Amino acid sequence: MDVARVIKAVLAGVFAIAAGALVIAGVREGNRLERARGVVVKVEAKPDGDGDALYVPVVTFRVHGSAYTMRGDGSSPALYADGEDVDVMYEPGDPTHAKLDDWVSRWMVALMAGVAAVGCAAAAAIPMTAKRQRHTGYALAIAGFGVLVVSELFAKSEARVMFPLGFAIVAGALAFVFGDRRS
Repeated sequence: MDVARVIKAVLAGVFAIAAGALVIAGVREGNRLERARGVVVKVEAKPDGDGDALYVPVVTFRVHGSAYTMRGDGSSPALYADGEDVDVMYEPGDPTHAKLDDWVSRWMVALMAGVAAVGCAAAAAIPMTAKRQRHTGYALAIAGFGVLVVSELFAKSEARVMFPLGFAIVAGALAFVFGDRRS
């Protein structure tokens, strides 16, 4: 029995379960929360931990004739502009608990877990020579860099930017360490 393949298959299962759980949680949240249209009334610049500016959208929206204001997550560069229409999700009984409804914040982590599951399953299924393993490691590193760039462009906070970086490093390390050593 090839222990490396078993480990890859187990990792594929873990990532697949995580992706499924995250999708289910996102769907349930979307079904539970109410929606409203809001307008970005201003974008505030606030310093992050490094002293760089994070741009936080301030959004007003109406529920049953009452106006509410909420702040979105910060991003750099600014992802929203003054006067821009946005979708807001809020707790049905308490519109003061609201957040912006955007694809990246709801689905990016689930997508990345799904990609990791497919990658681990492929790595378990395809025997690799040492040379192919190195090339696969390079491809993972390039893909991880691409994920990082996309996340940097669309992320809403620093924490969501760091996850793809960590994911890329871990995926590359796992591929290198647990890859087949056949020549």
